[in-house]
Amino acid sequence: MKSFFHYDTDEGRKDLLFRARKVALTALQYYDLDWSCIQFIQVSDTITYKIETDSSDIYLLRIHSDELSKEEILSELLFLSELWNVHHVRFKSG
Repeated sequence: MKSFFHYDTDEGRKDLLFRARKVALTALQYYDLDWSCIQFIQVSDTITYKIETDSSDIYLLRIHSDELSKEEILSELLFLSELWNVHHVRFKSG
């Protein structure tokens, strides 16, 4: 099975980013956002996109690899929740 975030060549990177964009666009269908722009930011342990909406809101969409456990992702969501509580950083989870 091909690892989602694995690439060794420029062609492999292009393929990765093509597949990731399809995942991002599919994920956006599950949120009530009138998004107007999706911009790739980076590949690390996640693939991150900046999402801009028609109402000038900005979100980050992070695609996690299947190597992260549910507990690790929930821990990140808890951290983001604390950012909201302390600094009022907005995010959508799902």
